[in-house]
Amino acid sequence: MNNRQKTALILLGHGSHISPNTAGVVWDAVDNLRHMGIADEITGAFWKEQPHFRTVLSSISATDITLVPLFTAQGYFTQTVIPTEMNLNGQITNQGEKIIRYAQPPVYHLKIQQIVQARVDDAIRQYQLMPSDVGIAIIGHSTRKNASSRQSTEYQAGILQQKGIYGSVITAFLDDDPPIISIYERIDQPTIIAIPLFLAMGSHTTIDVPEAMLLPPNCNYAYVNNKQVIYTPAIGDNNDLTDLICDLARDVGAPLYNPHPPKSAWDYFPRGGWEAFQTRLMHDKSLIIGDLFITIDGVRVVDDDQATTIITSPAMLRKLIRENPFRPLMTAKGLPKGWFAPASSVDEVCAIIETVYPALISHLFVDENYQTTPINQTIRRQTGIYRQLVNLDTTMMHIITDEICGDCIRQPTWHNHRASPIACDEACNWWLSHALEKVEN
Repeated sequence: MNNRQKTALILLGHGSHISPNTAGVVWDAVDNLRHMGIADEITGAFWKEQPHFRTVLSSISATDITLVPLFTAQGYFTQTVIPTEMNLNGQITNQGEKIIRYAQPPVYHLKIQQIVQARVDDAIRQYQLMPSDVGIAIIGHSTRKNASSRQSTEYQAGILQQKGIYGSVITAFLDDDPPIISIYERIDQPTIIAIPLFLAMGSHTTIDVPEAMLLPPNCNYAYVNNKQVIYTPAIGDNNDLTDLICDLARDVGAPLYNPHPPKSAWDYFPRGGWEAFQTRLMHDKSLIIGDLFITIDGVRVVDDDQATTIITSPAMLRKLIRENPFRPLMTAKGLPKGWFAPASSVDEVCAIIETVYPALISHLFVDENYQTTPINQTIRRQTGIYRQLVNLDTTMMHIITDEICGDCIRQPTWHNHRASPIACDEACNWWLSHALEKVEN
């Protein structure tokens, strides 16, 4: 019998309600790390998508857990939001029997410097430019809510500036000063190479930053304000981040295993609640959870007689149910049909469900006292824009809950206090975001 302590690795990302690519870069890294088998349980968690920062730990059965934040700034999210949502109190946090290690974000890692330099070199080579004729703009997100959020962008710009070969090197920010549009006044050179210091080609890098730069849609090369503008890919795009993630995890003492191939594409998933679920499935032979019809042989959508696409990997299933069209709320009703995910074991059944409905098995089958979080408490915990909801009146709350929660397989127990097979114990980011939109309008 193997009595070694079980380990888990969780990659933390921002997520998006607009683009699948923002969380997609995290899930790609999760898939790569699962293929390496460096921990017993490997998953992602997000601010705007599922599983959420606040709930993901309940899906983990391992007792030695390492969190790696995939953010390009050591600022608001890494210093405030994540510690608040996950109840962290430093680099090492003890929660009951679990030890939680909180790694540094990758912003100062040598790999990031190399990627930024490669973006510059590729642009200069492709367009046959002289470095002295080029002005480089490192574009970060930053936020006025945290002064240190800008420092990683300034750090990367400083490294390029020290080389002394470029006409100029400046920084600009999406949500801070100086604004992105200012690059045209601050760079004298005829050519601007703009590098978005973001990991994913998500909504910020494909919509917000290009619009702020006055670039035409879907364009990475243009003349703007009499300048030749070259807009490079994000720094995480098409790059394997796995080595970087492993370095960051080991830096906080994560006991990662030596890479070894998995026995199945469905290995190394969170296992919280699996034993109780499997006992129930073996007894009942089939179960329905949300839109899923589940047997010991596999998973498909309820009442789907046209299941012709055979799912062979988590990435294939995630792409099918999440991206076509984009479904930022994984527990939304109306899963795409036409697929069947065969399983050779009950463990694979659980992993398939976890891919469709992250952290739901643990929510349904972990034996613990169920508690809901009142909406006022959820709002008071917020440190950013959602604090504006503190004065949300009861009538508007009912309207928003009916509109938003009616399309989810989970029922808003936090609001109506009604018993439900798939209860929701706290208003999620999807609800908060739509509530804020209603209030602002």
